[in-house]
Amino acid sequence: MLTKSAITFKILAAIVAVLAINVLSSFLFARLDFTGDKRYTLSQATKDILADLDSSVTVTAYFSDNLPAQIQYVRNEFEDLLVEYSNRSGGKIDYHFEDQAAAPKKSKQLCSMACAP
Repeated sequence: MLTKSAITFKILAAIVAVLAINVLSSFLFARLDFTGDKRYTLSQATKDILADLDSSVTVTAYFSDNLPAQIQYVRNEFEDLLVEYSNRSGGKIDYHFEDQAAAPKKSKQLCSMACAP
């Protein structure tokens, strides 16, 4: 039978282990890509560009809050890519998402600039 102090020690050891793993994971970032086409692997050229950025880059993405599942998946994949870019650039990639419905004038203005022939 375990004594009260042995149980307390095991609980504290588990808490310390979880905290240590959490602290280590904040310093070590690794992403494993098991997809056949290496969809989530950055090319060496992209890694070089991100590492050599001289100044910060801000990315603003306009998505509606109420998206169909397929579009929400694309949004999440895009955000994951931006997180990867930010990590690889040493924090020089700053990004945020805005609700398209909340800023319709701004998103239309940007679309007209990007979509112009």
